[in-house]
Amino acid sequence: MFGGEFVDILFDKSYYYPNETINIRILNMLEENKQIKVEITQGVQKVSEFAIDNYLDSKEINFSFKSPSTTGGYGLDLFIDNKLVLSRGFSVLSSWLDSPRYGFLTDFQKVGLI
Repeated sequence: MFGGEFVDILFDKSYYYPNETINIRILNMLEENKQIKVEITQGVQKVSEFAIDNYLDSKEINFSFKSPSTTGGYGLDLFIDNKLVLSRGFSVLSSWLDSPRYGFLTDFQKVGLI
């Protein structure tokens, strides 16, 4: 919870291939948030970091980056105004057989009604 609202991160896939584009959505951003930084980690080691500074005071921010070239489990840490707000994990795999997941992904977005 940040600023009275729940901030959330949505990944577009359940896993990624090495060097594949990862598309991320950050939901429920507050308009007064100024600095947004994302750090990618593997274990305790920081792999990369970048700032998101070209958003237009939107409650939803979309951005993309390349997945690491080495397979494994990674963390994504979201910092807003220099405070750690949310952490999520993602996998970089050569095949889904490397680390099968049980369950499913769903998207309940409204589609044009007849």
